[in-house]
Amino acid sequence: MENSFIERYVFKFLMVVSFICGFIYFYMNNIDFISAAIEYGKMNIPNIGYSFLRVFGGLLIPVAFIVPSMFEFGRIKLARIGFIAYGICHLITALWIVYFLFSEPAADIFSSNKVFAFLSEGGFVYSFTFWDTYSLTATVFSIIYGIVAIYTGIYFNKDKSAVKWLVVLLFAIRILFPFFNNILTQDRIFSLFWITNNALPLASQLFFTAGILLAGASDYTWIEFVWDQLVFAENEDNEQ
Repeated sequence: MENSFIERYVFKFLMVVSFICGFIYFYMNNIDFISAAIEYGKMNIPNIGYSFLRVFGGLLIPVAFIVPSMFEFGRIKLARIGFIAYGICHLITALWIVYFLFSEPAADIFSSNKVFAFLSEGGFVYSFTFWDTYSLTATVFSIIYGIVAIYTGIYFNKDKSAVKWLVVLLFAIRILFPFFNNILTQDRIFSLFWITNNALPLASQLFFTAGILLAGASDYTWIEFVWDQLVFAENEDNEQ
């Protein structure tokens, strides 16, 4: 029980730090982006999705594991909604293609120069901010990432092991997709712009992932930390 007591506070600490990193980034970066997008008339549907994914990913999801469960709207439900909404927002960012097809010849969608010009001049920031590229590949990344996030939310109340590795996968994708894409296509690792725009969000996601792995160490800690339900230590199942 002493170990559980210590683990509980370590888990809370990790989630609080995750939230703080997400909040600092939102306050210092995303609020300015939202203000500029509204001022210059660039608050289109993909940018709305980008703005809200920062809210769900950096703020709502870690908060779900900080505050106690409230009434019938429990912690697990809030986490599920957060991940599913987070994934949907990533999918929404891919709607820039619809804007493109309404303003440019359809064949130009396969022209990297035309796509770069359209996204950069049109104020569609998600691709470059999140994946360090304006290429069509970034949209493929966003669709994959969004689907994984949605599946994480769906499985959050079903399979502890699946959830743990889906959360790890989300963190890995954030780094590995732009890393390998840059190595293969641009002969560089990460741009300074990508680093400055992802250092805090990645730190937030890292602390959150560490917290989920800690909670998933046993059925007992998972039920207590994730489900926010007290159980007796003698009822703990074997680690999965």
